[in-house]
Amino acid sequence: MAKVKAQTPAYGVSENAEWPDTKTFTVECECTSQDHAINTHIEIDADKEFDQLEVTHWVEMYTPAHNVSRWKVIWSLLWKGYHTEQHSIMLTRQAAKNWISAVDAAIDHLEEKK
Repeated sequence: MAKVKAQTPAYGVSENAEWPDTKTFTVECECTSQDHAINTHIEIDADKEFDQLEVTHWVEMYTPAHNVSRWKVIWSLLWKGYHTEQHSIMLTRQAAKNWISAVDAAIDHLEEKK
């Protein structure tokens, strides 16, 4: 199988916004459902005490109102105070390579602005 190289523009990854210390991206799921997309913020020096990069993901999860698992979530929140879920995203090799390249480029770009 041929080695995959990052593309420009990047298939499966779109840059949404940029601030002096932050870039935002959307990573699209191969199934093409917007419900499965991951919205990501990459922020450099979020905490001034540490030389670090903060990556935050936003994912919306849905459960039908009549589904028993919704009541399990409510019960967990009421009695434990937290709820844990997992989210998976399907990426082609090309989209995964593009996502890695986008993160790498964002780090380089944000460090130049420091």
